[in-house]
Amino acid sequence: MKNRHEFSGLVQFEPFNEDSILKNATFGLNVNQSLYESISPMLIVSSNSHFQNDFFKIIIEINAVREEFGFDLLSTNFSRNGISFDYNVACLQYYNEKSNTLFSVGRNPIWWGQTFSSTLVINPFSGPYDNIYFSHKLNNSIKIESFTAQLNSKRFGESIFNRFLSGHKVSYLSRKEKVLINIGEMFLYTGINRSIDIRYLNPIIPYFIVDVNKDNIGNDNSNSILFLDMRYNFLKDQSIYGEFLLDDYQLDDTGVSNALGLKIGYDYKSMLMGKNFFFNLEKNILNDDTYSHSGVHSYFLHNERPIGYKYGQACSSTSIMINYHFNNYFQFKYSFLQLNRRKPSTISEWSFLDLDNQDYNMNQNNNLNQTQQFYDFSVLHQNSYLLIELGISNLPIIDYNISGKLSFEEKYMYMRLNYYYDFKTKI
Repeated sequence: MKNRHEFSGLVQFEPFNEDSILKNATFGLNVNQSLYESISPMLIVSSNSHFQNDFFKIIIEINAVREEFGFDLLSTNFSRNGISFDYNVACLQYYNEKSNTLFSVGRNPIWWGQTFSSTLVINPFSGPYDNIYFSHKLNNSIKIESFTAQLNSKRFGESIFNRFLSGHKVSYLSRKEKVLINIGEMFLYTGINRSIDIRYLNPIIPYFIVDVNKDNIGNDNSNSILFLDMRYNFLKDQSIYGEFLLDDYQLDDTGVSNALGLKIGYDYKSMLMGKNFFFNLEKNILNDDTYSHSGVHSYFLHNERPIGYKYGQACSSTSIMINYHFNNYFQFKYSFLQLNRRKPSTISEWSFLDLDNQDYNMNQNNNLNQTQQFYDFSVLHQNSYLLIELGISNLPIIDYNISGKLSFEEKYMYMRLNYYYDFKTKI
């Protein structure tokens, strides 16, 4: 629980542990090959470099893949000679251990919420964000975090709308480390050739107060979401957790549906026959218009990926995960997901709007009642330098959350091979 409280929303951040300037580079090779179907392997080559001293750190991570997987895996359409590559991390960080303060400028994935792979708040798999990030721990119980990030720009008619996302939250950890609570707000704003609004850099003032008092003329191109997530360790090896989103709630009969999100989950970590065992059960419910808004391109989507729940809006899901370690090197994993969608999971405009623009596909909002079941079973071996995983699954091989591209898949066998090499040297 304490690690969750101290963890920064920046996925690549970790406290500095060296005094001298170091260079730390990691090179990896990832192969994902279907054995039932003739699908080209996804070759992923990554390099990760750190340069740091007492207070500052520069982190650079570059990924390269086959051109056909460039947008699916790296959110980029740039390629040369059949290879796509982009920066996943490129940032300058300042960290003061004495004052527990972090300040970061650059590109980095962001994760907010209680679950890494299925959070409703900010999903780390939505891609890296060019952002300014601040975190400060006031004492052992209270921490504040805030950020402002630039999203991908969108076209509307002949105009280009720049899009930005800001967020801030307060975290509380009880003295006995049994209760962790995060409460915060996210605010997405857009505009023609718009730049970063300094008012939304404030980590203290609620965004809705800033938004109400501003004197803008024109359409409402801002969308705010309040969120609450928490975890309670009722036993040493068991916890329950939840996430709640308040995007829009109608007190009166306005004809507009509520836009809410809810997650309830249970974790169990213990020893089974002397080996590490993990079990997770989770339920998610998203209303039809959660993450959407009537403004132009003010919906929670980044590079066609949902910023929040990875399966988008208008859905409910039940999932089970099991992980069992045979020993220090071998383990097996099993996951099952039942997903019910009431419309394709692309996050776009409110369903009652009638916007005549090709960027908005009204057919995506047609009623749909589709239930899908996905599973994945694998056995893997891992040591300091190598990971080999063999499994059988019916999950789509690549990023299936992009633009709602989620379809039934035949079962297939796959092999995943990761090789890591790292070195350190003083400069």
